[in-house]
Order: sequence, then structure tokens, then C-alpha cells
Amino acid sequence: MSWIAEVKAKHTIVSAFSLLGMQGRRMRYGPCPACGAVRTAQDSRPPVRASGRHSWWCNACQQNGDILDLVSYSLWGYSSKQADFKELKKFFLDRDHIKPPEYKPDDNMSQHPPQGQVKWLLDEAYMMDDQQTPDEVWDYIHKRGINPIGGSARCANKTLDHGQLRWVSNSSGKKMPWWPTAWVNLYPIILPMYDHNGQLRSLHGRSVDPNARRKTSAPLGFSAKGLFFMNQKAIHMCRGEYEPKEVWIVEGEIDFMSLEQFTDEEDITVIGIKAGSLNDNLLPIPPNAKIFICTDPDDAGDRYAQKIIRQYSGNTLMRVRHG
Repeated sequence: MSWIAEVKAKHTIVSAFSLLGMQGRRMRYGPCPACGAVRTAQDSRPPVRASGRHSWWCNACQQNGDILDLVSYSLWGYSSKQADFKELKKFFLDRDHIKPPEYKPDDNMSQHPPQGQVKWLLDEAYMMDDQQTPDEVWDYIHKRGINPIGGSARCANKTLDHGQLRWVSNSSGKKMPWWPTAWVNLYPIILPMYDHNGQLRSLHGRSVDPNARRKTSAPLGFSAKGLFFMNQKAIHMCRGEYEPKEVWIVEGEIDFMSLEQFTDEEDITVIGIKAGSLNDNLLPIPPNAKIFICTDPDDAGDRYAQKIIRQYSGNTLMRVRHG
């Protein structure tokens, strides 16, 4: 197989958009590598669209081509026919070592995405204080009074080839990676999620766009059922390595990050829940530990609190609101 065939086997045009740092909005990307346009006169969306698995088309300048042309225009301003193929090959080879672990048939895809690929996305993501983290992500966190340095939240890495992740069917039956490339821009904040045994199972994304119709998302085709956000003490508790005196249960990723930032100073165990987290698999919270319930003061928060009270009735329980 030639190196060009290998490139097209490993990369889709959408993953190439991501490699080049092109920004996506409603299935359009920009700026155009050929003309530099970020929109057209008739459409507020970026001008470049995918045309099949390996081709692209710009609605502004009508330029088009395959993955090689896209990269060539982006790097040198002309099509791949005029490019130095050694340099094109080097561009892809330099990035191909950054790829997810292969999907294993014994991975339990009925409940969670492939564990190795979840870990890969989190390992390759940026720490919040990394210079690669966009200003809008950092500002979003800080405006909420959160110092995420040292916490579990990460900023998604736009340079990864998400097209190599295991593909699943969306609600309309279309096949896509379980964490689509476009979601790197839609949900730039990602957090790990663990099961009741403290094992990494999935991740959850958070938008920083105040106008986003959907603020958070689990991986495509999966949910947060039976999964939790956990600080390090919570992970050690669930693995039988630590017995806490206090356990704080909060609702959602923002409240989790808000409380997690203090756990280096305070000896507390913090667990964050989402819809579906509280199922029949109980967390191994010691019976002598106090449980502080910090769910939201709304109907959903009340339901979560009542379920926690029923599940851990042997513990000392307190409903509080932090912050």
C-alpha cells in the first residue's frame, strides 16, 4: 500500500480539518485554506464543507480537492500537484504516531466507549494552564470562580485524528466516531467519568458557548448511567484504598470542578453526578462517613437528593448548597 493510500485509510477530510486547526460550525469549517474566507456573503457559517469521506469544497472560492490538496493549500497556498510530496508525507507521518489504541473486540461497547481510547483522548488533552488551551476556555472557567490547575478537567486536543476512534451509529443511523471531530469545538472541556469501582469508563464534554443549545454531552451512543466525576480521594475510596470521613456529592461538572479545586487543602472526597449516575450499583461509601448532598435546588436536584438519602440511609446525611 502506498503512503497516500495509508493516509486516506487513516484520515477523513473532517479529521484533516482538525489537524489543521480549522474551526467547525454546523458541519462547515474555516477559514478556507485556499482563499482564507471565514464565511460567504449568503451564509454566516464557515465556507468549507466535506464532500464525501476524503474531499472538500469551498463555497466562497469554489476551490476543492482531497486531503492532500487541503493540507497543501494550508501550508503552501497551492494544490498538491505543485507540492513537494516528501513534505506532504512528512506532515502526516509526524502526526501518525499520535493515534488511539486499536479497538478490541472484547471491549464492552454496549455500555461504554473503548476504555483505551477514552484514556488516549484524556492523556492527549491539554492541562487547563497549557498555552494550547484557548483563552475562551480559560476565561469561562475563571468567571465561575474555578481554578482548574491540578484538577481533572482537560481541554480537548484539536490536533488528534478523531476519525480513527471506534465508529458508532447516531440517532439517525449515520456512522460516526464515538467522539466526533466537531465535538472538540462544541465541548472543549472534557472530564473523566468513573464507575462505582473507581475504574475509568468514559468522559463527558462541556460547552463554553453561552448560546449553545446543548451545554454538555456524553459520548455518541452512550450515557452517564452508573458513572461519576471523582477527585483522587473518591477514586481511592472506590478502589478500597481509602476510608473518608466526609463525602460530598455534587450535581454536574461545574459544581464538581468548583469543589474539587479545594481538595488539595481540605481532606474531603468529592463525587459529581449526572442524570443516570445513581443506579443500583452503590458507591462503597463507609457507613461512618458523613455525606453532604450538594444537588441543585430544583426538581431534578430534589429527586437526586431523595435517591441518595434512600440509598445511603445508614450514613449521616446533610443537604447543603456550596458556593
